[in-house]
Amino acid sequence: EYVEKTFSELYIPGRDICVDESLMLWKGRLSWKQFIRTKRSRFGIKSFSLCESSTGYLWSSCLYTGKELTDKLNSNHDSQYDYVATDIVLHLMKGLVGKGYRLHLDNWYNSIELTRCLLANKTDVVGTLRANRRGLTKELINMKLNPGECVHGFDQHNIMLTKWRDKQDINLISTFIDENTWVNVTRAGKDKEIPLAVHIYNNGMGGVDRSDQMLSSYECERKRVKKWYKKSFMHILNAIAFNCNILHGKVGRSITQLEFRKKLILSLVQNHHQEVIKPKRGRPAVVDVVRLNERHFPKF
Repeated sequence: EYVEKTFSELYIPGRDICVDESLMLWKGRLSWKQFIRTKRSRFGIKSFSLCESSTGYLWSSCLYTGKELTDKLNSNHDSQYDYVATDIVLHLMKGLVGKGYRLHLDNWYNSIELTRCLLANKTDVVGTLRANRRGLTKELINMKLNPGECVHGFDQHNIMLTKWRDKQDINLISTFIDENTWVNVTRAGKDKEIPLAVHIYNNGMGGVDRSDQMLSSYECERKRVKKWYKKSFMHILNAIAFNCNILHGKVGRSITQLEFRKKLILSLVQNHHQEVIKPKRGRPAVVDVVRLNERHFPKF
């Protein structure tokens, strides 16, 4: 909590932010250990993170601890929402709501009620949406589309719902995109037209993945640690070093992660290292011995 508070006080993120889950490798026994097939670690301790889309700066996060996390979120405010993901997003967005941010979410977090709540607090939303969410019209869900086709719909709150057929049906929700806007992109060496909502979502959703990728490059967590909280502590130190490098690039010259960490280690050693002189064991040497002061001659 102290580190999260410091992260939010030292830096104001840009307009585009994203919320996603992060996974730290842990294969030991733990009641809230998670399995996420799409993550690099697959098994581990899950945390929900809010990051800046462009740099991956970790602005806030919360550790998933099962029912304990749900009780904590409910104790902070009387929740009236249908989904736990809505409470998680509002908890991570504390301090950024009402300031004109543009939030990117995937289909696990997104819902009609969350979008209306954020839109009422001057926060735009764009992201994918599950077809079984409450508030979606059956006409849009059951509509059959050919590959490349796209349809749009608006509700009374000016929230745009989009259904686009790529390899499969993709549902999106947005509060700030024009319905007739398309973008040309290059995929696998071929030019392709995609809706602007898809393009903005793809560009802004990678903040947490970018942060995880940079943290895994020079990770300081030991794989054989037997206590999960010790490994979590080392993971926090790793995140601190990553955020410090981003702040260093904002106020000075931008350098690589490896160069920054080398300078950080050297600075910590120079400022805090204290040489410890261990006493020698055994009988103390006598200095005023004749054989040490006079000339020596070999004896035949």
